[in-house]
Amino acid sequence: PYQDIKVYPNPVKSLISIEWKDSDFRAVILDLQGREIKSFGLRNNKAVFDFSELGTQVYLLKLTSTKGFNKIIRLIKL
Repeated sequence: PYQDIKVYPNPVKSLISIEWKDSDFRAVILDLQGREIKSFGLRNNKAVFDFSELGTQVYLLKLTSTKGFNKIIRLIKL
C-alpha cells in the first residue's frame, strides 16, 4: 500500500498534491521536533493543500490509513 501514495511536488513552494489508492487517511504535518503544525482528513483518493503559509524548512507528513498502516514522508518547503 505504501507505493500507492504519491506526494508532489517535493520540494513544494505552495500547493502540494496527495494521491492514493484504497483507504482514506488522516494526515498530520509535523516539524522536525515532532510538533503538530496541521492535520486533516484525506478522502476520495486525491487532495491538494496550500502550504504557502508554512515557513521554509523540512516538514514530516504522517499518513495514517483507516486500515491501520502509517507512512511518513519528508517534505521540503521552499
